[in-house]
Amino acid sequence: MMDMLVASVRKNAKVIGFICIALMLLLGLEGVFEPRRLAFDFANFYDAGHKALVGEYGSLYDEFAQIDGQDPFGNMLYFGVPISSLFFAPLALFEPATAAILFKLFNLICIFSGLLLLYRRFYPFAADTNGGKDLFFALFCIAALLFQPFWTVFHVGGQTTPFLFLILTVGLLAFEKERYWLAGVLYALAVLIKPAFAPGAGLLFLFAPWRFKLWSAGAGAVSMIASILVLGWPIHQEFLDLLREHSGSLLVIPYHNAHPVGWFEPALFGPADYAMMESRAQPALLAALNFGVRIALIGLMLGLVWRFTFGAADTAAKRSLIFCATLFAGLVYAPVVWPHYLALLFVVVVYVIAMQRHFSRAALALLGLVVLSAPLQHIWMASKIVGVLSPMGQFDSLVLTVLRGTTMTLLLALVLVFRKSFANSLRDPVWSRAIA
Repeated sequence: MMDMLVASVRKNAKVIGFICIALMLLLGLEGVFEPRRLAFDFANFYDAGHKALVGEYGSLYDEFAQIDGQDPFGNMLYFGVPISSLFFAPLALFEPATAAILFKLFNLICIFSGLLLLYRRFYPFAADTNGGKDLFFALFCIAALLFQPFWTVFHVGGQTTPFLFLILTVGLLAFEKERYWLAGVLYALAVLIKPAFAPGAGLLFLFAPWRFKLWSAGAGAVSMIASILVLGWPIHQEFLDLLREHSGSLLVIPYHNAHPVGWFEPALFGPADYAMMESRAQPALLAALNFGVRIALIGLMLGLVWRFTFGAADTAAKRSLIFCATLFAGLVYAPVVWPHYLALLFVVVVYVIAMQRHFSRAALALLGLVVLSAPLQHIWMASKIVGVLSPMGQFDSLVLTVLRGTTMTLLLALVLVFRKSFANSLRDPVWSRAIA
């Protein structure tokens, strides 16, 4: 069955690939011009930019505060580093509807640019015989179309994740080619925009060469010193208090969490439990269980990185493994993984597609399940399921949260279970030919 399917895709590879590209373009453009859920994520960035534009930094972390004497566009709490709000100031020069179109158009450009870079990077890794290159083209496009962490952002008014996908893809390529200054600056920029990626940066810092450490630490230090000098310390203290307050809190709507252990919360608490709670802080049992499992998974991942890289020559394959594995482990450390964050892990999908000759049928079948589960990450799909199950009980919330965590869980299983296949693929001679 699988052989027949692969043969059909191989035979019509170019047609299938271009159809998928056309569908992605249509899907993206429709999302750009359709004003869906602008009061969600878009309002977060628009209001932060509006406050930065008029200099009202004192209320940056007050989602209900008026801005320049007007009500905010939305009531979303901003979690970015204070100075990062300046990046969104240009949005406030436009009316919200126009700004949303421009923001989502920028998202679309970032997604396609990042996908193009990944395609160009791993195209040489595909087999040269038996139509391997054409098959890679088709499977890459099919996976990109189905990987809804890319496309769900258009249903919340846009996000910064597509930009992070682009700059961290550039960062990966720079890291592979030992351009550590560029990789370090881009990773520092990513953390500045989304502090949730700081654990990944910290783990990469442990394994990376000194030149990367110096550049990334220097870029981070310069940006933070500039932020404090320009905006003052009190707003930064408020930012740190905000992170401390929310880092150990219950999500309450747990099915928005795509983390493999996100289901722990609905397994222990239901709607009636939330209604009786005086605080949203995680109970000690849940906090300990959540943290313990995440640390154990990170330990397994970093143990593999250490095993495969300790004493090994400093090659592009080694550097690529370190960059991608620490990025993945950083997301595992995060207690909440919003579905669009999974776009940063698409590089693993692309790599296995390109190097499929090193992977067993079971591994490739698991990769297929990763891609087929990805539509569950789209907020439209989740909303439809919630509509069917509403009013949702504890069991309904648990099932939906498990489903939302399936993509990352399967991807993690692929990496851990088939670690020897990954190790063998890193020794493929193509690495030495494809780095130029």
